[in-house]
Amino acid sequence: MLSGIASFAQSGSQAVEQAYQRAEALYREDLTAALELLDSLSGSAEADRDQRARILFLKAITEARQDSIMAMRASIEQLFRNDRGYVMKPYDPLIVELSVKEEIYGTYEGLVGGRDFGPGLLEKDHGRWRFGLQGGAIVPLLDVTTDRTLHGPDGSYTYEAPIGWEALAVMDYEVAHNLVVFAFGGLSRTTYRAANASVRYEEDVTFIPASLGLRKQFWLGPLNPWVPYILAGGSHAWVNTAEAVIERSGDGVRLLGPKTAERSAERERSQWRVFGGVGLSRKVGHTVLFL
Repeated sequence: MLSGIASFAQSGSQAVEQAYQRAEALYREDLTAALELLDSLSGSAEADRDQRARILFLKAITEARQDSIMAMRASIEQLFRNDRGYVMKPYDPLIVELSVKEEIYGTYEGLVGGRDFGPGLLEKDHGRWRFGLQGGAIVPLLDVTTDRTLHGPDGSYTYEAPIGWEALAVMDYEVAHNLVVFAFGGLSRTTYRAANASVRYEEDVTFIPASLGLRKQFWLGPLNPWVPYILAGGSHAWVNTAEAVIERSGDGVRLLGPKTAERSAERERSQWRVFGGVGLSRKVGHTVLFL
């Protein structure tokens, strides 16, 4: 079975290589036909990094010859996401005679950095396929309007919700140029408190959230390491626990000993939401900081 899989992969790679050679021949005769073939190949050679690098490089210079400079820059970015160690030579025979050689090689320098470009955009690049951990603080915004009292001398209740926390595992995958599908799941915890002169009620609620969404990222320029984005998605959260602690003062009349209770059965166990937003992120080493 493994032998069969290996043979299939090898034959697929050979087919891509043959198609690439046809595109290379078309490059000298029909740029539009060459580009159509290279477009179809650019997503087919992901298992062979060297093969995909040659496809993306030929695609970039084909786009440059058609004066599609924006498309050329996107292809060169994909080229270096495919292989961070790729070295482009300004005297490469495929680009040395082109009138847009400066645009091609300048895009390369802007990505990898240089004397005139600083650290380069690879410093900001967040990569195509990422896994990681994400932590955050939760600030609940309470909206409680009741002034209900159960026993006059106890007074009215005050309500508060201290800062909670969340810890998540995150997966990002760039499905198209600067368009990312993301998913995350983990654990979050929030606390709610109500108190009057005689009773203090505190409930810790833990959720298990799972989210899926899309994030569109944008470049701010060749020297800017910040990445603005917009995002939209949805999530489903399950109430895992709802542990309540009730502390009562005792006044010699009422039996007011402390009490604990598990109240998740009394909560809305399954919670859905949709979300959207705008943000800004920056990569520092292997960590992405975002707001």
